[in-house]
Amino acid sequence: MKRDAILIQLICSLFLVVGLSSCKIYQAVKVKRIVEFDLSELTNNQVSAVLSIELENPNPYKIALYACDLDLKIDGNNAGSLSLADPVVLSPKSTQIYNVKVFTDMKDVEGFLGNALSLMFKEEIEFEASGFVQAKAILIKKSVPFSFSKPLSRKAFTLN
Repeated sequence: MKRDAILIQLICSLFLVVGLSSCKIYQAVKVKRIVEFDLSELTNNQVSAVLSIELENPNPYKIALYACDLDLKIDGNNAGSLSLADPVVLSPKSTQIYNVKVFTDMKDVEGFLGNALSLMFKEEIEFEASGFVQAKAILIKKSVPFSFSKPLSRKAFTLN
């Protein structure tokens, strides 16, 4: 009986230690560059796009990015809030280009569309996003602060 109680305490302690130390195990995913911006759908309610982004996962395990809430700015102008359309699974210990499907409400973008024409004549456009990305790795879910600011060449824009 005493032996079972000690075993239960040991197991609970192990779970507590793993749970508290799990934050230190996870290293942040890094945005290396934005390769392409593909405006895939424009409806009355929603703007959908595919961002080809080079992401680095320094962790020795897969990480699934399953949700995000990012405030997007394009050349310093507010362009709405981005949400992730589909989960993205990052390979372990890798730097790869991923096609990330995102969307935003048309209401969020309406104020930005007035400035869109002037952006078409610039050689580089600065993309900034900040907010939170929800990630899952090894049964641990985490909401991670996330921000990046990267220039995107005008040539990288494709419109379907």
